Amino acid sequence: EKTLQETGRFYARPPLGESRADLTERCIDFVGDFHHQPDDLSVIVAHGTTNRALYMLFCHETVAWFEQETHKEHASVIRLERQKDDLYRDVGTIYQPASFYLPLLDRSRERD
Repeated sequence: EKTLQETGRFYARPPLGESRADLTERCIDFVGDFHHQPDDLSVIVAHGTTNRALYMLFCHETVAWFEQETHKEHASVIRLERQKDDLYRDVGTIYQPASFYLPLLDRSRERD
């Protein structure tokens, strides 16, 4: 708890765990290798905090951004496009499961 107050959530390590900074550090090599790939379409599948770490690295976001950004909805698909300067730009969320399933759930509740 003291570490959390002193350094913020990004740098705080839970007992026997890693901080978000540690996780981001582990993603750096992957992002470096990814930049050497051809410009073909690629799909990266990961969990919430790892997705945020990768997004932060690809789009050159700050720790402040990471701490205030929330997890995307499970199974969301976000499209990033490589720019001429080799940075990536978010061109939007192209799929959110709730936008598909919520109307179906509403209809099933009407039957109950």
